[in-house]
Amino acid sequence: MVLDASAVVRALTVRDSRAADWLRRLDDGEIVPSAPDLLFAEVAHAFLRYVRAELFDIDVARDNVEFVCALPLQVWPLQRLAHAALEVAHERHLSAYDACYVALAHAEDAVLVTADRRLAAAADRAELVA
Repeated sequence: MVLDASAVVRALTVRDSRAADWLRRLDDGEIVPSAPDLLFAEVAHAFLRYVRAELFDIDVARDNVEFVCALPLQVWPLQRLAHAALEVAHERHLSAYDACYVALAHAEDAVLVTADRRLAAAADRAELVA
């Protein structure tokens, strides 16, 4: 399984039982999904947007980022995904950032767990938690 940032943020900010279940299973060590190291920057950026919109206090954002950084993920460095991400982005009309998740799911023959409908549609196999 490959986990994308939108699914993580959704699990921490929206009362979505499917996203929360994935996160609980991950935190409990029942599953160990993969993610590109880009996930951490995207999660931090999402929480920063919540802070700037005055939906979160900065301390809540910090706690959430700390929690995500401690999750037991198999993290792939971007240099291992960049070439495949370029091809996926070109073929499927995605940003290179989003294509990293699709390329990783393809490389691992894994399901992509995402809250992004467009990204789910671009993956070979996806579970939408939106």
